[in-house]
Amino acid sequence: MANQKMFSVVITAFNRAWCIERAIESVLRQSEPDFEVVVSDDGSTDGTADLIAQKYVALSGQVRCVRSDANKGMFHAQMLGVQSSMGQYIVFLDSDDELLPDALRNFSKHIHRAVGVDAFFQTLVDDDGSVKGQFPSLLAGQDQRIFNYGDMCRLFAIGDYLPCVQTEVMRRSDYFAPVSDVSAYTHNLWYNLFVVADVLYTRDVGGVVHLGHADRRTKNQASRAGIWLKGVEYFLYHHGSAIRRHGGQLRKCYMDASRFAFQSGQRGKALAYFIRAVLLEAEFRLVGHRKFM
Repeated sequence: MANQKMFSVVITAFNRAWCIERAIESVLRQSEPDFEVVVSDDGSTDGTADLIAQKYVALSGQVRCVRSDANKGMFHAQMLGVQSSMGQYIVFLDSDDELLPDALRNFSKHIHRAVGVDAFFQTLVDDDGSVKGQFPSLLAGQDQRIFNYGDMCRLFAIGDYLPCVQTEVMRRSDYFAPVSDVSAYTHNLWYNLFVVADVLYTRDVGGVVHLGHADRRTKNQASRAGIWLKGVEYFLYHHGSAIRRHGGQLRKCYMDASRFAFQSGQRGKALAYFIRAVLLEAEFRLVGHRKFM
């Protein structure tokens, strides 16, 4: 493709006129110049698309805005952004977060070094500098590590990270499987990534997650627990046969499901998952690892 960029940074937005400039500006400040910004506006009614068109599209050849005619949800917005992208790699950035200046340059460095790897994750931090997610703790002192589907089943690593994925991998028809719930979709997306590609996780800090505003979905503990519960349930339903070979990890998944259900106020479901975890622990101790092979 003529004039194809290395990176397409896809930013989905719905009524984010109050914060979208920070996200876009953080991309425009990148030390790596080979990129485009694709803002996928999900039918905003607060002038988000007009702001982008007037301030960025008209003045910068690096920013484009594609728009849905109505609010259709995160899945549709991300799909529209991916299908409209012209870069070799897709980087997803939330509209209320920001990239650090060397994020794309670090991705480029790892892409050229890790031949045959199609997906890359960088570390994210909170406003106060606290590291997000579980992946950093799994590096065991290393600066980077490749995770595959077996690792995902064994470790059940969840949390926030900055993803960069080869565009053609993102566009595979069996990869984007639409679901109605936003949180379940997010887990569906990244769990399925491990099915089709190995992922290089690096300790490089690529972005800042801003949590200090009222409409951030994960700010409330009960809401956050409900989101993670749906993710664990999706994981168990769609990847349970693979994870059974790691009996102890299967028990941990049910314990996590029980904890998230309790925190989100679903006490009956919490008890059911707890009992299942206890039974699995007893079975695992009784018959050993062979039972789960």
